[in-house]
Amino acid sequence: MIKSLSRKPGFAVAALAVAVATAAPAVSAQEELEEVIVTGSRIPVDSNAVSSVPIQAVSEEDIRNSGEINIADIVADIPALVSSLTAENSSTGANSLNLRGLGGSRTLTLVNGRRHVAGFRGSQAVDVGSIPRALVKSVEVTTGGASAVYGADAVTGVVNFILKDDFEGLQIDLSTGRPERGAGETTVLDIAWGTNFADGRGNAVLTVSAEDDGGILYGERSWSRNNGIATTLNNPDPNGAPRAVVNDPRYWLTSHEGSIAPGFGGRGDIYVDINGNGIADCQESEGG
Repeated sequence: MIKSLSRKPGFAVAALAVAVATAAPAVSAQEELEEVIVTGSRIPVDSNAVSSVPIQAVSEEDIRNSGEINIADIVADIPALVSSLTAENSSTGANSLNLRGLGGSRTLTLVNGRRHVAGFRGSQAVDVGSIPRALVKSVEVTTGGASAVYGADAVTGVVNFILKDDFEGLQIDLSTGRPERGAGETTVLDIAWGTNFADGRGNAVLTVSAEDDGGILYGERSWSRNNGIATTLNNPDPNGAPRAVVNDPRYWLTSHEGSIAPGFGGRGDIYVDINGNGIADCQESEGG
């Protein structure tokens, strides 16, 4: 009897230990986390909320709905870029972005976050007309100074063109436009072909762009006729157009017949162009 009674307390202690062990996980599952630290996230956040300088973005849909043919004209609609150099307000035919009117060499232009080759001799300004419009996915404009990050050429800000890096297939875009007052018809054809390779790790793209700009003669607008008198239009800049197109040309130092003005030194034929229209230094003036 004594031996059998001594085993009962040992059995009771073992049963109690098993009960406590099985109940322990239930207590830990009810504990609440007081703090969660996120070291990385793929949740999209407005860049203006986390950036020290404001960023304005132009999406692919904005580009498509703008109706503009030139990518520079689309970006120039941003107030900080209104002083940019486009084909319409220059004689060079180039497109250079200019933030805050401080010059194209002080505006850094990037393509996919990398510097792009300059489009002007002796300057760091980029001719954005060399960027394939058909591949532009979006454009991000940093309108604040970023020289501390990118260098002195970004003192007014940064314009970053983001291109499609996984374009596949064939895309053909045909755009045409004409001013409300007539003349100046413009037609642009963009062709893009791309394919992926190496199981999607690589991508090859070929783009071709052709543009036909009819131009507008000075005489085709009342505010530019200037009574049929044309000033010197030849641009000596290396990037400039060596020939100008004018309508019904006259030069203020010549008669209406195009004769050479007397009384001036130097070569007399500097007042007559190759077409005999009496335009100084204008190598190709088309009379109307």
